[in-house]
Amino acid sequence: MGLFNREKRTCGGILTGHEIARQVSLGNIKLENYDPANLNPNSYNLYCGDTVTIYRDLSIIDLKDPHTYEKTQTFKIDEDAGFVLRPGTLYLIPSGVHMETAKFEPLITGRSSIGRLGIAVHQEAGFGDIGFSGVWTLQVKVTYPTRIYPKMSIFQVYFLTPYGKIAQLYHGKYQGSTGAVPSKLYAD
Repeated sequence: MGLFNREKRTCGGILTGHEIARQVSLGNIKLENYDPANLNPNSYNLYCGDTVTIYRDLSIIDLKDPHTYEKTQTFKIDEDAGFVLRPGTLYLIPSGVHMETAKFEPLITGRSSIGRLGIAVHQEAGFGDIGFSGVWTLQVKVTYPTRIYPKMSIFQVYFLTPYGKIAQLYHGKYQGSTGAVPSKLYAD
C-alpha cells in the first residue's frame, strides 16, 4: 500500500473538459458567459477584454519606490481597427471573462496557436489562488508588431484539484478586479 492509499487521499490533478463542464453546472466553477464550444480536452478557452493598459514615463522601476511605476495609461481597443502591440512593451490586458472558484486552482496560459506567433499572454502569475474572484490581468508581450481585437480567444484556463485541505481562500489586493490592474506590490 502506498502513502496515498493508507491515508485515503487522492492526489491533485487537472480537470478534463468534461469535468470542467460538470463543475460549472454544479456551481463550483463560475465562468461568465460560459459556452461549451470553448471547452477543450482539459482546458477552457478565454478571450481578452477591450482595453490595453501600459506603464508611462518609465526610466527605471525601483521596487522600493512605487512612484516609479504608478503612472499608467489605458486605451480602448477599437472593434474594427484593433490595437497594435509593439515589441519591447508590456501590455496589461483584462480577460473578457469574470471567473471564480473556491474549490480549484485556476492556471492560465496562452493558446498554442497564439504562442507560435510570438505572443506571450502572461509574464508571471499564471496560477490563480483558490478563492480568487474577478477578471484576470494578462501581461502580454509580443515578438512582432501584432494587431489584436476585443474578445479574441488568446488564452485558456486549466483547473487543478488541490492536494490537502483548503484552509484559506484568496482575499488579496487583486480580489474583485473588473479590469486590468497594474502592480500593487506595496498596496495593503
